[in-house]
Amino acid sequence: MNEQPLHRWVGRGGVVGLGVIAIIAIIGLVLAAIALGDRSDRIAELEGEVDAARLDVATIAAERDLSTDAAAITESRWLAAVAVSGDYSPPQSRLLAVEAANRSSAPEAMAAVGELLFADVRVRPPIADLVHDGPVWVTAAATDADLVATGSDDGTAKLWSTAGELQATLAHDGRVRAIAFARDDAIVVTGTAEGTVTAWTTTGEALASAGHTDQVNAIAVSGDAALMASGASDGLVLVTDTASGEIVQELEHPDAVWTVAFASDDTRIASGSQDGIARVWDVPTGVEVASYDLGQQVSTLSFSPDGRWLFAGSQGATGLLVDLETGDAGEPLEASFRGGLLDTEWHPDSSELAIVSIGGVHRFDLAARALIAEHSVAGGVRNVAYGADGSWFAVVSGDFQFSFGEVTFWDTATGTQLAGLNLGGPVETVAIHPSGAVVAGFRSTQDLVEVGGGLIAPGPSNWTALACEGTDAVISESTWRQLTGDATEVRVDCASMSG
Repeated sequence: MNEQPLHRWVGRGGVVGLGVIAIIAIIGLVLAAIALGDRSDRIAELEGEVDAARLDVATIAAERDLSTDAAAITESRWLAAVAVSGDYSPPQSRLLAVEAANRSSAPEAMAAVGELLFADVRVRPPIADLVHDGPVWVTAAATDADLVATGSDDGTAKLWSTAGELQATLAHDGRVRAIAFARDDAIVVTGTAEGTVTAWTTTGEALASAGHTDQVNAIAVSGDAALMASGASDGLVLVTDTASGEIVQELEHPDAVWTVAFASDDTRIASGSQDGIARVWDVPTGVEVASYDLGQQVSTLSFSPDGRWLFAGSQGATGLLVDLETGDAGEPLEASFRGGLLDTEWHPDSSELAIVSIGGVHRFDLAARALIAEHSVAGGVRNVAYGADGSWFAVVSGDFQFSFGEVTFWDTATGTQLAGLNLGGPVETVAIHPSGAVVAGFRSTQDLVEVGGGLIAPGPSNWTALACEGTDAVISESTWRQLTGDATEVRVDCASMSG
């Protein structure tokens, strides 16, 4: 046998070892590939199951949405049928029609809205139109003089007689956002979005001005017409001399001021701010004498005519009634306030308070701090005002989506609606002259441009006299109903009135 060198045998062994290792590696790769293939197949299976599950979820969601839509349409149609059934009062029927349209755009719902929201329920005779080139956001009525006022986005405030005759035009450098008469009707004060506050004579002569650095949100005039107070988004309340324009007091809030009011004795001013605090100030010294935390923006604030009460309301639906004799605010007033508190109006004899929220008007007995009644109307409520004797009040509301707006009249004693005015756009403001004339401002759209104006209408205290004009007969129920929209049985002997 031939002997081989040792290293050759070692070399052959190494080659064999490497070959074995290579075979093992190949087997491992094959097994790994098989395992990877199995895993890929399983992943593919799982992905398929996930896709199937997603499809099931989408199908279920679509079925749910379809079911929800079908239920909404069914509810909408049912509400529309109820709205036009005649089984409910006009205001309740209009509310049902709006709710039907909110549920769906079913043809029945749209028909109900058209029939009930835009029905001609106007007080007769026809109203007087007050022409502006833009929306009217603020109105005011004089105490004794035959004057009412409107303020508009067109940069003017206008003074009118209660018959609708233009008396003076007050030109401004921007949108008029606030307007008020002095209690003695000696002057009228305006505030603009550009921050200017101006006192005017009722013939249209500018007397004095003061300037904020931001939009004026509220103004008030002292009873003797010597001072005007303005609250603005710059956080200041400026108390200004109406004759000289001298700033008598500069009262600071940490945020925008939304409302101001003079007390009946003119010695105090109340103001409410974005910071949620209502503050009472001593006018001669400028010292803060009281404050009340409402938690959210103070949106409405006023003193009662008899000087006994201060009310402050917030966007957070908190309403505080402060007894000024004790300074006690007590517990917040409770009602179904929806959308925050927007406006307040005192009964002329200070016996009750009407508070406006988006959802309606809430009337409170002051002595008992108790809710008397709540009145709902179609569209969001903006403003409320009592007639001079307090026997009736007017509510303004509207919905921009439906180009709908109303002034509705209500009997204070019974809480029933008397009649309404449909204006074709949201009514933003109302004021009532002692004569019974009602002045309101509204906005609407025309060719995609926001427009608007004002109107003067006879209030319920004038309806009987208007119905009897030119006759000494007895007015029948049908004539009364045509005049006022009131279905109650009323017969008026005009001869006895003229006698």
